[in-house]
This record gives sequence, C-alpha cells and structure tokens, in this order.
Amino acid sequence: MNRLTLCQRTTAHRKGGPVDPCLRPQVKLCSVPKWLKRILVFLLKPFSPRIPSILSALCGISTIPEIWKLHAAVEDYISETVAHWRKHNIDVLLCPMIGPAFNLLYCGRLTSLSSLTMLYNLLNFPAGAVTVSTVTAQDEEELKHFRGIYQDYWDKLHKQVIRCL
Repeated sequence: MNRLTLCQRTTAHRKGGPVDPCLRPQVKLCSVPKWLKRILVFLLKPFSPRIPSILSALCGISTIPEIWKLHAAVEDYISETVAHWRKHNIDVLLCPMIGPAFNLLYCGRLTSLSSLTMLYNLLNFPAGAVTVSTVTAQDEEELKHFRGIYQDYWDKLHKQVIRCL
C-alpha cells in the first residue's frame, strides 16, 4: 500500500505546473523527500527549536492508529481548554495577533507566526481580528531592537517584513 503524506499529495499533481509565488516556500519544503526531512530533524534539533518540529510534522502520519491517536489528543486538548475556560469564567479571549498585515510575498514564508490562528482552528473556536491601536513612533523605535524569542530565521524575517511596510 502506497502511503503518501499530505505534502506529497499536494506536490505530486503539481509537478511541472505553475506555483503561486506566495506559496513557493511551502511547496519547496513539501517537495523535500521524507527521508531527508527525518535526517534534517535529527541534525537540526540541537541548533533550532522550531525547524525540527515543523519538518517532523511535514513527514505526516503513516498509519490509521496514529491518526486516531492524534484525533483523540485533539479532542482531549479541546476538552481541557473548555474546562479551563469554564473554571475561570472566561467567555471571550482577547489576544494579540501578528501584525500588521504582511506584504503579499511574505505570507507564505512566515507561516510560523500564524500559531494563534492555527491553534483556534485546531480547537474549532471562532476567531477574528479587530484593530485596537495604530503604530506609534515608539513602536518603530522598539522594532529597531527587536530580536525575537528564538533569534532564528523567522524572527529575523519578521523584523524585515515589518520594516518593509
């Protein structure tokens, strides 16, 4: 039985076809063979906290029991989150989003910054974005000294994207 990951299925039918420039980084990453991703996960683990987990996730799930285990873990996570919110009488959660909106060609390169959006999709909770303030001169000054949490490629790219706007 031929088992293909989502990445392999996504890129298999596109060979030779046009690729949207916004999605090119994602398509390239999905095109890397699974065996190479696994080797990179092993080699990069000591040096980068984010890249190995992303590559590992892109390797996919190969068996039905793994899928059911993942679905059970998601259901447990949803139940824990709802129980925690009820325990603390939380009806609405306001949290920061990444912003401002990125230049069109950067959105496919900065998928690591969409974690809050992915989290609410996983939880199947409705989410939206509301403008609550504007960029000030102080914000611009603080950006000059921005290093990010991990000080990796995505933190540097995030700073570059914000400066380009």
